[in-house]
Amino acid sequence: PPVFVAPESLFHVFAERAWGRECVVFWCAMVSLVPVFVNRRASCSSKKQVLRLLSRHAAKALLVDPSEVFDYLVAREKIGTTSVGQGVALPHAVVSGLTQAHTLFLRLKLGVDFKAIDDEPVDVVLCYLAPLEVSDQQRLFALAKLNKLMTNKAVLSLLRGAESRAAVLAIFQQNMSHW
Repeated sequence: PPVFVAPESLFHVFAERAWGRECVVFWCAMVSLVPVFVNRRASCSSKKQVLRLLSRHAAKALLVDPSEVFDYLVAREKIGTTSVGQGVALPHAVVSGLTQAHTLFLRLKLGVDFKAIDDEPVDVVLCYLAPLEVSDQQRLFALAKLNKLMTNKAVLSLLRGAESRAAVLAIFQQNMSHW
C-alpha cells in the first residue's frame, strides 16, 4: 500500500510500488508537481531506447499515450540534443493529458550517445514532462532549475553513487528543498 510521509520543507512525498518498479513522487512549490520514476540501473544501448523506456514508464505512471510521449521526446531531440554535458541528459516535452509537470529519473548501466557537446556518453537522465497549460516561461524556469541541479558536480556524484531508490529520493529532497 502507498506510504505517506509528513511534508518536510516544500515536499510532500508519496511512494508506491507499481508495475514491479518503484515510483517516487515529489511536490515542490517552485516546480509544480514533480513525480520521479526512479530506475537506478536501466539497460539501454541507444538514445532511442532511453526515450522509449521513459515513454513506457510515463504512460504507466501518468496514464498518457506512450506513443505521444515518445514522439514528442524524439521530435525535441531532432531540434538539438538535450544532453547538458557531464554525462547528463534532460529530455523534455509538452504532453497532452497532464495536469501537472512530472519528471522521470534514470541512471543507465552504460553511457549512451546523446550527441553531447562534450562528447561524454549519457548515464544520468532526468526527463521533464509538462502539461499543455504550463507557459513557456514556467517550463523554461523549471528546466533551468533542473539543469542547475543536475549539473552540480556534488549532486551528480551522489546520484551516480546512490545504491537505492530511497538514497536517490533523499538526494533530490535535500538538494531541491531550497527552491
